[in-house]
Amino acid sequence: MTRYPHVRRRLATVLALVIATAGLAVTTSPAAYAAPAPLSEPRDDEGGTKTLTDQLDDASRGFLEAQESLAASKKRQTELAAKLKEIDAELVVRQGAIAEIVREAYRNGRLGPMTAMLNASSPDGFLDRAATLDIVAVKEDRVLRELTQTRTAQ
Repeated sequence: MTRYPHVRRRLATVLALVIATAGLAVTTSPAAYAAPAPLSEPRDDEGGTKTLTDQLDDASRGFLEAQESLAASKKRQTELAAKLKEIDAELVVRQGAIAEIVREAYRNGRLGPMTAMLNASSPDGFLDRAATLDIVAVKEDRVLRELTQTRTAQ
């Protein structure tokens, strides 16, 4: 038996552990585990406590509020999508107007103060050309401003 001393020590340790566990099982009172813990709150008709019922009510209320918020959000999203389509249509029209102004300026040359003065044959002609230049500038400025506002709205 001296050939395997480690087996002997291990067997002794396991045996001591089994005896200690059995001793605890015998000395421990089984009555301590038999009775359930007393209820902290009385139960209602459905088997739940008042706290649990209140929590369920709060959760239900929160769920209903979330559903209402979702429905309102979806409605708002639909409205915004429709508005975006309108703005996109306006943007196409306004970009077309800008493109027309650019085409005219490319074909005919941009009408500027110098061109108006050089092409004027009289002082009255110069004033007419200056007034025309002012009208064109106001129109182009309005078209550009509308395009910028439409892009900003988009």
